[in-house]
Amino acid sequence: MSAAPMQRQPLIVRLCNWVGEAVLSLPTLSLLDEQGFELHLVGKRWAQSLFEGHSWMVHPRPAGRRAAIEQLRTLKTELGQKHPRFSQDPNYLLFTSSFSSALEGRLAGLKPIGYQRDGRSLLLAHGVPYHAGLHAADDYWHIGSHFTATQRQRPSALGLKPSIAHQAKAAEVMRSPTIARASGFVILCPFSGAADTAGVKRWPGFAELGQALHQRGLGIVICPGPGEEVIALQFGHIKHFNEGLSEVSRQIGLHLAQRAPALLKAQGLEFHFILPEALHGLFGSAVRYHALSDAMRWRHRFPVDLAVWHGLHQHMRYRPPVNSQRNVITVHDLNHVYAKQGLSLWWQNLRMTSHFRRAHALVAITHYVANDIQTHLPWAPPVSVVYNGVADLTRVPQEAPGALAKGEFLLHISRMSASKNVGTLIDMAAIWPEQAVVLVGPHSPEMEQHQQEVLRRGLSNVSFLADVTESQKAWLYAHCKAFLFPSLHEGFGLPPVEAMQFDRPVVVSALSCMPEVCGSRAGYFTSFDPYVMRRDVERQIQRGPSAHPPVQPYPWDRAIDSLLSIYGASPD
Repeated sequence: MSAAPMQRQPLIVRLCNWVGEAVLSLPTLSLLDEQGFELHLVGKRWAQSLFEGHSWMVHPRPAGRRAAIEQLRTLKTELGQKHPRFSQDPNYLLFTSSFSSALEGRLAGLKPIGYQRDGRSLLLAHGVPYHAGLHAADDYWHIGSHFTATQRQRPSALGLKPSIAHQAKAAEVMRSPTIARASGFVILCPFSGAADTAGVKRWPGFAELGQALHQRGLGIVICPGPGEEVIALQFGHIKHFNEGLSEVSRQIGLHLAQRAPALLKAQGLEFHFILPEALHGLFGSAVRYHALSDAMRWRHRFPVDLAVWHGLHQHMRYRPPVNSQRNVITVHDLNHVYAKQGLSLWWQNLRMTSHFRRAHALVAITHYVANDIQTHLPWAPPVSVVYNGVADLTRVPQEAPGALAKGEFLLHISRMSASKNVGTLIDMAAIWPEQAVVLVGPHSPEMEQHQQEVLRRGLSNVSFLADVTESQKAWLYAHCKAFLFPSLHEGFGLPPVEAMQFDRPVVVSALSCMPEVCGSRAGYFTSFDPYVMRRDVERQIQRGPSAHPPVQPYPWDRAIDSLLSIYGASPD
């Protein structure tokens, strides 16, 4: 009867944060494996792919010190249950040289092994004397051989084992016409240690090198180094989702959270959402959450270094952190330019100037907004146009909000601020008493003012609905006689596009971005005189349903693809 194989001793190894150094640690990892250790590697997410051909377990290190310590604690518990001596012996080998990496291990209850330097000797359970001037590969070899009491030369070969998937991909590249026709090929691995002033990574001379190699008849295989980058979205102080800005932010969050697992696996992108604690968990567990803080209005550092910070609208007072490489701000409108004057306009311009000067790039939600930025803020950073997506409300279960007659009422939905021009609809209702008009929006002082005006004028054909649900909104769109939107200043105009999904007659103002967004599918108010408005509405109703079926002109997938490109990521 053969003896049972000896159980291997678990050992947690903290990898370095750079690909090249992780590769140079391979001989030491192989030595530890040969000495009977069951390796559990903790490092960047790309290490999973890098060491895929080896039998070692790779645990991606989460962002943030607290989460990293919790991960180590969990590993300590699991491995201690598996092997009784794990918790007694030194069990956390550090290829990193920082004090913080040793401290994390101690706080997690582990017994670190590493170089006695940077004041961390007291934290180590097995200290290794540091020898300056060693090659990195020898650096790691010295730690491993000292810990295992092994005396032999480091092998000259690194011993990286490509996985079956890696070999298949390499074979596919070798069969490509470009490489097959070339007299030989060169592998280029571009890395960048810094970004330019616009936050974009550059490789000086890279294009010239590629051209020179091509002229010599050589094929080029480009293998960009893997990365793990954190993208933070600042949602601002969201109270509810009953108005346009917060609903757009919610949709961006939902769609990015849906893609987050695939983007993390394929491109090493990790998404962090900054919003009030009451909303943490709203977008699921594939993204990380950070509490909104008043301290973020001033100069501050984020808990982890950021590749991109994205402020989802221009009205928030929260600054990008100082440890963000690239700052992006979405501009939904510059309505204050038209609505304010005097000292109020000066103050608003000052705030916006201060805010935008911290950005490397701006996102405008229409070409109208982009033109406004270039006209009023010619010094602003580069502007990209990304149309908002519009959720398909035709798939939402419908719920009637009250005793409204189907197909008999005219509908308006907005936050009812002065720029929405709701007063003209009340004026129109006053000269059209037989026609019901329903005004919908979040409960607000503006809505109360309009309600008082309707009461003062004794208009029984005008009713208000506050804080309707998504299901109630879908019912209102589906059963209105027509949708009216006489807005004076608009950045995008979400409600008319939502109404067009239900193929309802839509009449909007001909101002700002409305012609750009609604196109020929909408009718337009030719005047805000109540009699002319009534005539415009009746004419659009008489046109009947569109000759074309309802469409989804602004899919969210397309909007998210554009945002990812601005972040520097691939949409796929």
